[in-house]
Amino acid sequence: MKHTDKILTVLEDIIQHNLDENSLKILQDLGLNEEEIEETYDIIASAYFAGQLVKNGAEHESDLDDNPIYQKTKEIVINSADEWGEEEEKEVNFAELLEKFHNPQNDDDKSDALYELIDNNYPNLLPLIEQSLFDKDEYVQLYAVQGIEAEYFNNDAFATKVFQLFTETEDHNLISNLTQLFSDFNINKALPYVIEKLKNNNSMIVFDCIRCCGEIGNQETIDILKPFLQNDEIPEILDEYDSPEVIAPHSIKEETSQALAKLMLKIN
Repeated sequence: MKHTDKILTVLEDIIQHNLDENSLKILQDLGLNEEEIEETYDIIASAYFAGQLVKNGAEHESDLDDNPIYQKTKEIVINSADEWGEEEEKEVNFAELLEKFHNPQNDDDKSDALYELIDNNYPNLLPLIEQSLFDKDEYVQLYAVQGIEAEYFNNDAFATKVFQLFTETEDHNLISNLTQLFSDFNINKALPYVIEKLKNNNSMIVFDCIRCCGEIGNQETIDILKPFLQNDEIPEILDEYDSPEVIAPHSIKEETSQALAKLMLKIN
């Protein structure tokens, strides 16, 4: 390759950028065309694979063994402390995320900040999640629900707000996440609210509530669910063009049958 000497001088930078757009720009600046860049990428990728094998104690021979780019890349990989492609862990700036959450400048700032705070285990999440449950932004609400931990339900005021949201919302995404949460955490005190939601006109919401009843229900729940054994509907949610966007895996009748079987097993 005619650009080999130039590539060797910047090879460590190319590898450090993990063959991303920065790597591409470096090679373009050296005057490589698209075909030459693709060939260089293939050589580097092959050398990385070979280097990792050697680091793990395996021998590896290749037709590229005499290629200077291959040789140097393999040497860099073998001598590196970390595996290529692993990003250095960055320290999370909670102060900056909290500022974005409380004073968003763009539409997505608050939801993005909340997601990052949850994902990075911010130590005081409960009040942030609590105030986000009724946010006007649907993504803020959804991330808040998804960030709820089981121990939060020990806080009666918080639990009351969650049950209020469950009662008032008609958003299937929220209902689906909440019923899954009630089931996963075995939140028995949610049962009256779930039973009441069985009266909803949205069959997909009813479907999710039946499933939840099978997980957290009791003896009395059995008689409440039995009428749904007559419902053969397979629930679906339509998009803005009236095409199915979400379709339940089976009918309400079948879901009810499964829920009743779980309840019978639990009670007996």
